[in-house]
Amino acid sequence: MSVYVIVEVATASKKETWEALSANGIPCEENNVCIDEEKCTLPAPERPILQRTLRGLRSGDLLVINSVSSLGNSALDALTTLRSVKKAGATVVCLVYERKDAAPLDDELLMKSLELVAELDHVVRQKRAKEASDAAVRQGLRIGRACSLSFAQQEAVVLALSSGRTVTELARQYGVSRQTIIRVRRKWSLKLED
Repeated sequence: MSVYVIVEVATASKKETWEALSANGIPCEENNVCIDEEKCTLPAPERPILQRTLRGLRSGDLLVINSVSSLGNSALDALTTLRSVKKAGATVVCLVYERKDAAPLDDELLMKSLELVAELDHVVRQKRAKEASDAAVRQGLRIGRACSLSFAQQEAVVLALSSGRTVTELARQYGVSRQTIIRVRRKWSLKLED
């Protein structure tokens, strides 16, 4: 069994971390203590020390962290990292410096908690986006990407379509996709109906 330790740079030095682990009965070699100097806002895939450690994990290994934020920058990111650790057959221990002891994480409970938090985060983001979209519509603001054809070009497209020219022909002429011409036709047919 190997013990790998990842701590954030501001928390403690390698020696202090190694001494704290030894005092708590966690056998660890000092060269397996990694100080993560990356910003905690970076996602797990962009943290080289974390990725190198995850690739080195084997069944029965122990990954010691000082907080769940060492696993990622969001609940979903930490959950993904935790799943990688579990898939490797390793265990995670969270080192709590205030208590000066090591608290093993209940992998199942932590994973369920992170799944719930990630789901809540996803739902809240969707609702915020919907509310912002609705507010913009109420204020008369246009949502989405602007049309690649100007108003005058759209009028010309509608006139050309009504005179019998094809969608493909007009798409080539204006250098846009067929779908753009179809959207213009649909938009203008709705305007004409009103």
